[in-house]
Amino acid sequence: MRAHIAIICLSIPLVWGVWGCGRDVAPPKTVVYAAKEETAEPDAVRELNKELARMAAETPHETPPPLGPPVREEQPAPEEPPKEPEPPKTIEELGAEVTALRTEIRRLQDSVNETLDLLVADLHDENQRLRAEVERLSSAAPEKARIERGAIPMPGGDVVAEVEKQAAATPDAPLEPAPEGPPKVEVLKEWGRTAEEAKELGPNVSSLKGMILAAPAQLTDEQLAELGRNLYNEYAAYEAVVIDVFDDVEAARDYAERNIKSGEHHVLRIAKHRSTNDDPILLTRGGKNLPVSQ
Repeated sequence: MRAHIAIICLSIPLVWGVWGCGRDVAPPKTVVYAAKEETAEPDAVRELNKELARMAAETPHETPPPLGPPVREEQPAPEEPPKEPEPPKTIEELGAEVTALRTEIRRLQDSVNETLDLLVADLHDENQRLRAEVERLSSAAPEKARIERGAIPMPGGDVVAEVEKQAAATPDAPLEPAPEGPPKVEVLKEWGRTAEEAKELGPNVSSLKGMILAAPAQLTDEQLAELGRNLYNEYAAYEAVVIDVFDDVEAARDYAERNIKSGEHHVLRIAKHRSTNDDPILLTRGGKNLPVSQ
């Protein structure tokens, strides 16, 4: 565009010169006009250039698109259709679910009770064996045992002190005569499961009978042994039996409610399990484990 305008401006004097070539004398006004045109030509070009520059500045320029691959717009995820609400359950269905939950809770409770009973029985037996060993060492060489215990730190020293205190204590006053006939016992706690219930819980679950009893305090060892044999025979159909007998009701209640066993009042234990061959009936009076023949 600018080149075309410049060509037009330069061709104007040339046309005037050709037009005056056929005349002898150029008109004075023409010469003067041509001189004026030649003088004004640079100004017109400058004005034209300014106008073109102004027009170019006012013309909006589009920003070229950026180089590189086109950016893909993220498409919104399709909306999922709303789920239809489930129909409310009937009373029969809710009752069946509650019954299933109760059965599962009872099964778990029985399993926990069995595990705890076996664990407590093992700990009790280990404690009694340790007591018997301490008594044997103390009676064999009391002075040597006392020196060794003083020189070597020993965990559970309070148990040893309790055994020595019981051995050195004076004998208690004679007990009142025991009543004739089978002794009467009070049941403080009872739990377990029958063979049918164990079969429903699984092939590896044993039938269980657990009891915590309180017997009269004046029973002799012979009467306690007879009580142990009677209880063992009464519950012989169970694969696992854990029965603890105390000669004090409060001591039996503490063990039943808070799992606190009194060694002073714990007098008899019946423990049987199909995986062990230990003596099932033990007299535990005075911190000793004396097996009872069946």
